[in-house]
Amino acid sequence: MDAFDKYYLFDHDGNKMFSVTPHFKDVRHLVVGLKHTKFNGRRWYLDDYELKTLIDNEQMELGHQTSLFEYI
Repeated sequence: MDAFDKYYLFDHDGNKMFSVTPHFKDVRHLVVGLKHTKFNGRRWYLDDYELKTLIDNEQMELGHQTSLFEYI
């Protein structure tokens, strides 16, 4: 797993809400709610359909935002 594979889900205001690690376990994605959000500390293992449903229901957008420390 490469640091470049991880991506984030942002709400309509541009706030980072979830981090997503693709194919964390088998074919499921690890979705973790970030601090200072209503999803703080929640973790799910979702398949492609469930992840798409979450994105559609919560009106999220995909994006990549990495820091220097993720590359080290």
